[in-house]
Amino acid sequence: MDNETYIRELLPLLKKPIPCTWRIQSYSKNKPLATVMAYIDARDAMDVLDEHCKYGWTREHYLIENKVYCRVGIVMPDGSIQTRSDCGTESKEDAEKGQASDSFKRACVNWGVGRFLYDLKVQYVTTNAKKEADIFPFCIDEQGKQIWDMTKHINGKSAPKAMAAILPDVPMALPELIPNTPQWVEAVKYLAGSGTINAIKVKYLITPKNEEKLKNQVLEPA
Repeated sequence: MDNETYIRELLPLLKKPIPCTWRIQSYSKNKPLATVMAYIDARDAMDVLDEHCKYGWTREHYLIENKVYCRVGIVMPDGSIQTRSDCGTESKEDAEKGQASDSFKRACVNWGVGRFLYDLKVQYVTTNAKKEADIFPFCIDEQGKQIWDMTKHINGKSAPKAMAAILPDVPMALPELIPNTPQWVEAVKYLAGSGTINAIKVKYLITPKNEEKLKNQVLEPA
């Protein structure tokens, strides 16, 4: 098999959805609500590479301006190595380890591993209270009981539908975020409450021009 054929057949395999976990990304300061997103960890990405890269793969970390980068290489049939890289961000628990793990996962995304996560909609789960200085809320279900296993809770509701939406035969089309709509107003409120533009992009398509408008509107004085 030549390199071109191998990489053409490999990429769709790397992009396939795999089981993921759901974790709380943030708590709202404006209302009793938590933002929950889907994740895979570094071991999951390694398993995907191990399973599908039949000639092997490589991993290398390096520093550029004190930022940790990772270069993930895939060995080709002729023995050469094609690489794709990205940098990571610090984790609150362990800055060095967090950057290494994050840079590895981001580099894997450039190969398609875990890219399906960006097609999964952000989930919003009710909490027992708003986030305040002296209050750390927790998530509750429809009966008001504390949720101990977020992945089990989400998978029992909307996650299967979300996963079905990104299967090859059922491509998912995200709605476009347009100014002066109810969704736009909610997006502004979400960003003003310490939300992230990347989380919005998981749920909506947004043009670069509208993204700039959205950011500027959040920065405008009330």
